[in-house]
Amino acid sequence: MIKIDLCSVALFVCIGLGTAPVAAQSAGKQVPDPVLKSRDISTLQKQLQSWWAYELEISDLRDSKRSSQRKIRSLKKKAERAKDKFRENFKKKGEKVGGLEKHIGDLLAIWDDCFEYDSLPNGGRISRQWLDKRKKTGAFAWRFPRAYRPNKRWPLVLSLPNRITTKTGKEEWNRGEDYIEQAWPAGDKGGLQDTYVFACPTLPDDMDLSATVDPTKEVPATEVERRTAVLGVLGHLLIRMKIDSDRVFLEACGKSTPFALRLASTFPDRFAGLILKNPEGTSEAIPDNLRNIAVAILYDAVGAARAKAFAERLKAHKHNNVYVKEGKGALPFSANAEDLAAWMGKIKRNLFAPNFVLTPAFDRFKKAYWVEILAEDAIADTGLEYRPRLEVKVDRATNRIEVNARKISEVLFYLNDAIVDLDKPITFVLNGKSREEKRQRTLRYFENLESSLVYVRNEPRAIFVARGRYKIPKAETGEDKTGNGQDGGGGTGETAGKGK
Repeated sequence: MIKIDLCSVALFVCIGLGTAPVAAQSAGKQVPDPVLKSRDISTLQKQLQSWWAYELEISDLRDSKRSSQRKIRSLKKKAERAKDKFRENFKKKGEKVGGLEKHIGDLLAIWDDCFEYDSLPNGGRISRQWLDKRKKTGAFAWRFPRAYRPNKRWPLVLSLPNRITTKTGKEEWNRGEDYIEQAWPAGDKGGLQDTYVFACPTLPDDMDLSATVDPTKEVPATEVERRTAVLGVLGHLLIRMKIDSDRVFLEACGKSTPFALRLASTFPDRFAGLILKNPEGTSEAIPDNLRNIAVAILYDAVGAARAKAFAERLKAHKHNNVYVKEGKGALPFSANAEDLAAWMGKIKRNLFAPNFVLTPAFDRFKKAYWVEILAEDAIADTGLEYRPRLEVKVDRATNRIEVNARKISEVLFYLNDAIVDLDKPITFVLNGKSREEKRQRTLRYFENLESSLVYVRNEPRAIFVARGRYKIPKAETGEDKTGNGQDGGGGTGETAGKGK
C-alpha cells in the first residue's frame, strides 16, 4: 500500500465572458519522446516495479503492529537484489544514449509503472465506496469507465457537492452518488462515462465548506477534517487507480466553492483545472497561485455578478485561461457536462511549469511545482499584498532561472532537463543578483523509495535529478516597507549546500 501524505497532496489567452476554452500550458513541449526502444522501457518498468513492490511491502510491515523482523529481513534481501538488477540494466541502457538521467522522457516512461494498480470490476455505474471499508468511514461515490484497465492513465474529476433542501426543509449536502448523476450524467457511448473517472465525497451535513479560515492562526481542526474528507478521496484514488495526474480536475458547486478555492490555492500543482458553479466566498482564493490552473466558471442569474467579478479578478492577476459561461438549467448545470468535457479535453497540468507564482496560503504549506520555500517571514495579519511571495520565470533558451521574492530568504529547487539543460551552466537571478553554476544529475533523489517525491506525493511524474538550495538576497527596491515590492527577507545569495 502506498502511503498518503495529505499535507503534500501536498500532498493543475485571453480571458473573456463566454469565450471558447483555451488549452492550458502543457508539458508536452518541454518533455521529449523517449530515446529508448519501447521494449527496453518495458523491461525497466517491470524491474522497477518488482523492486518497489518489495520496498512497499517492507514499508507496510514497519507500520504494522504485527510486523515480523524476520520477514522484513527476507524482503530487504529480495529488494536489494531487485534494485541491483534494475540499476545494472538502467546503467547499461543509459550508456548507449549518454546516460538516462538526462532523458526526462525516458525517466517519466519508466517510472509511469512504478506502482501496481487494481483492475476494478463494475465499471460504468455509480457506486458507494469507503476510505475505510471495515469501519465504514470516509464515504464517497465514484463512477469509472466500463473499459477501465490499468494499462493507461485516466483523467479524474473530483467533485464537491452542492447543498440541497429536503422535503422536510432540512438543508444537507447532496449525496455523492446523486451529485455525480446530476452534474455528470452518462451520455452517449464514447462520452463522459467512457472517458473520465468521477468521484465525490459524501460529506457530514454539519461540515461547513463555506467557512473562512484565518491564515495567520493555527489551522483549526475543522479545516483538517475538510482536507481529510476531500484529499483522502484523491489519495485513495491515486493509490488504487492509474489516474492521469496531469488531468485532475477539482469541481465545486455553490457553498462548496470557498473550500475548493482555498484547496487549489494551497496545492496549485495538484490540479489541471478548477470548475466552479455559482462560486461563493471567492476571497478564499489566492489568484496568483491559480495562474497555471485552468478555471471554468458557470453561473445562473443568482450567481452571475459574483462569477463575472471573480473572472475579472483573475484577469487582473494575469490569469490567461478562464472559461466563463452561463449555465444551462438549474444547478448543478447537467446540460453543460458535454461542454465542460470538451474544455477539459484540452487541459493538462504542467508539473515542470516554467512560470508560476507561490504565495503560501498557510505557514506550513510552502511547496509548489518544483520549488519549496525553506525560510520566510511568518504570515502576518495583513492582506495578500504583504505576505511572502515567490515568482519564478524560466528562460530555457538561455538556461536562466529568475526569482523575484518578497519576505523569503531561502528556497530549494528540484530540477530536471525539462526545466533547464543540466549539461550547461544555469544562470540564477535571485532578486536581481546573478550567479552561474552547474548542477549534477543523480538518481538518488528519486530512486530511494521513502525519500522520493514520487512516493511521498503518490506522483510518478515527480522526477527530479538535481536539487539546489539557495539563499535569496534582500531586494534593493526598498518597497518591502509598503508590501508592494519584492523583498527577499534577508540572505546572502550563497548556495547553502549542494542539495540533499
